Amino acid sequence: MKITWLGQLSLLIEAEGVTLMVDPYLTDSIYERVGEDYRRLVPLKPEYLNSRPDGILLTHDHSDHLDVPSLKRLLAQDRPVPVLAGANAWEKARTQVGGPHNYVRMAPGTEWTLGPVHIRAVSAFHSDPTALGYVITAGGKTLYVTGDTLFSRELIRQVDQEVDILIAVVNGLGNNMNGTDAARLAEGLGAKVSIPAHWGLFAKFADTPEEFLAACRERKLRTYAPGIYEQVDADCLLKGERT
Repeated sequence: MKITWLGQLSLLIEAEGVTLMVDPYLTDSIYERVGEDYRRLVPLKPEYLNSRPDGILLTHDHSDHLDVPSLKRLLAQDRPVPVLAGANAWEKARTQVGGPHNYVRMAPGTEWTLGPVHIRAVSAFHSDPTALGYVITAGGKTLYVTGDTLFSRELIRQVDQEVDILIAVVNGLGNNMNGTDAARLAEGLGAKVSIPAHWGLFAKFADTPEEFLAACRERKLRTYAPGIYEQVDADCLLKGERT
C-alpha cells in the first residue's frame, strides 16, 4: 500500500493494483470563489487531475473535500467508477458531477469491496451530519481515514479492529479534533503509526501538526508527518524505514 497526501484530507491510495482517491481537492476553486484567505500555500500539481482512479471516497459535503471541478476532471472517463459518499455528499456529487458512474450512498456500518480492497464506513462527528470516515483494508494492511470529525469514543468502538496506519485531522478548527484529541484517538485505537492531516494548505489558517506530534510523543506513539505530495510506502513506514 502506498499513500500520497495531497493536502487537506486529499489522498491518493495505491493498493493491490487498485487506485483510490479520498476527498480530492486538486484545484484552487475555493480561492477563486472566496478570495485570498483560501489561496493554496502549496502549488497545484496538475498531473493529479489527470489521474484515473478506480474508486473515489468522499467523507462529507464541504468544498475542500467535495470539489466539483476536481471530480469532473477525475471522472471524465467512460468506464463507470464507484463514488462512495455519505448522504449529503452523495446527493451533491451525483447531481452536480453525474456521468456513468456508480454513486453509492454510504452510512456508518456499510461496506464496499473493490477487487482486493475492502472499504468500511464509520461515523464522523462533524458539522455535516452525514460525514463519514473510512476503514480501508488491502494486502493485509488496515488504514483508517477519520474524515473531518471531533473526538468520540464511539469512533474507537466502530473501528473495532487493528489499525496499521491512522490518518487523522488535527487542526482543531471547523468542528475537527485538535492535536491532543487526535492523539487520544490514536492511543485508543492502538494505531501502529499515525499521520496528521488537514493542516498547512490555506493562507487563512496558521495550522500545524505540532500539538498532535507533541501529544503523541508524550504517549510514546509513533507518528510520521509527510509533506504534501510525498508518497509513503506503508510497509516501509511500519518497519520504521525511510519511505
